[in-house]
Amino acid sequence: MLTGKTIALFIDLDNASLQKEHYDNIIEQVAKMGDIVIGKVYGAYERKHKKILVDATNAGFDIKLPMRVKKRNSKVFDSRIACDAVEAILTNNQLDAVAVIAGGGDLVYFYRLLKKYGIKIIALDNADDESNALIDEIIDTGKVVSIKLPKSPAKPKSPQPKKEKPQEVVAPSVAVEEPIVAQVEQLLVDINKKTEPKEEVEVAPVEEKVAYQPQNDDEIIKKIEQIRNQPETEEDELVAQIKKLLDEMNG
Repeated sequence: MLTGKTIALFIDLDNASLQKEHYDNIIEQVAKMGDIVIGKVYGAYERKHKKILVDATNAGFDIKLPMRVKKRNSKVFDSRIACDAVEAILTNNQLDAVAVIAGGGDLVYFYRLLKKYGIKIIALDNADDESNALIDEIIDTGKVVSIKLPKSPAKPKSPQPKKEKPQEVVAPSVAVEEPIVAQVEQLLVDINKKTEPKEEVEVAPVEEKVAYQPQNDDEIIKKIEQIRNQPETEEDELVAQIKKLLDEMNG
């Protein structure tokens, strides 16, 4: 580890996505390597970085606003850091180390320029491999990097047995008689009961009424069919007419 160095510290809060605990880790590690004589904080937001701004101000660091032009949600290297670092080297002959805590990027030319001036480089390891190879001391911010594991292939679904449709149970056909026919047959049965022979009983002669007597059952059935074939007649009315007909035939 580097020790006893005179250090210029440049921290980009926004592009390096730093919180208060990360800031504290950085300050603690850099302080162990020497004296921080120049400190600049970039990308500071008043609400988001309120606690950091308090500590940075108390330490005498310069506070820089976020980048003037920046794509939304992009994490890039703030070019102001390179300009300020070179200016600090040229104006302070005591500097022998520069700490760059910023967003990743291609920093090869910047780091080579620092090396040209004999400056030790303290930085994060978030740049490309060639840039990281030029770093003398790496800072650990304490951030936990989440690793997304590859999704396991989906298990093939086992074929589901086909559900057999239940067989329809067909009830045996039953001859259903029309209600009116059933009622007519019942009326005929009642009439036959009334016409069964009874024991002869001597009674006084009375005047007999002559009733209409059909010649046979065919004539009764024919008349019943005529009543049934009447259009637009309710069932109850048909039964009443047939009953009336049978009463007249029975005398």
